Amino acid sequence: RPRDEMRRDLRERIDQGMDAWRIRSDIARNNFVADSGFTPEQAAQFDVLMKAMNIRLKDRLTKFADTVKAGEKLTPESGARVIHDLSGIVVLTYDEMDRTLPTTWRATGSKRLDLADMVEPTVAEPLIDIEKDIQRAEQERRR
Repeated sequence: RPRDEMRRDLRERIDQGMDAWRIRSDIARNNFVADSGFTPEQAAQFDVLMKAMNIRLKDRLTKFADTVKAGEKLTPESGARVIHDLSGIVVLTYDEMDRTLPTTWRATGSKRLDLADMVEPTVAEPLIDIEKDIQRAEQERRR
């Protein structure tokens, strides 16, 4: 398929995911904040942490995409390293929650909190430019 069509495919999937994500994320966020009994300031701190997590995730994917565009071949190792880095960002966010939110957040609100629900689909935008490379790597892996 032409590169523009592939680019449109991922772009369209991201755009379609945005509406569903917003609804899911808003529900998860609102339930967590309510269950945790946060003050408005604590709720704002939670929102700051989620924004920071998404910025970090997108930054890591941007760096990954840039190395692929610069000619680095996608391998199982490079994929595993990206996954490791992305999961580390999520773990860092949990640690920051422990550090900056009331200690009761785990007991009251964590039953429903999955930070994956807070990941914005737009963090995947850097992958649009390397979608063809990702598809090629997946095909090679299947062989």
